[in-house]
Amino acid sequence: MPEALELSPRELQSRLQAGDRLVIIDIREPEEAAISRLENALLIPMQSVPAELQKLEALSDEADLIRFVPSRSPQPERGCLAAPARD
Repeated sequence: MPEALELSPRELQSRLQAGDRLVIIDIREPEEAAISRLENALLIPMQSVPAELQKLEALSDEADLIRFVPSRSPQPERGCLAAPARD
């Protein structure tokens, strides 16, 4: 899968408004996602990502993958990360 690039919420909004083919991956736990849902996001909790890699690879052939990183994450990145689709 291509390496992720940082994408701000504003850039994400611009890409959505431009009609870019995007798949938003929400890596929060279901309880967290229930509190504040990301419209049209595919919920794949972080612990489930390794088991879903084949599915994500297939999706990346069709559209850019956008991974939502919750602000409570211990990782340094925040907001959204984008992985460009393969040509």
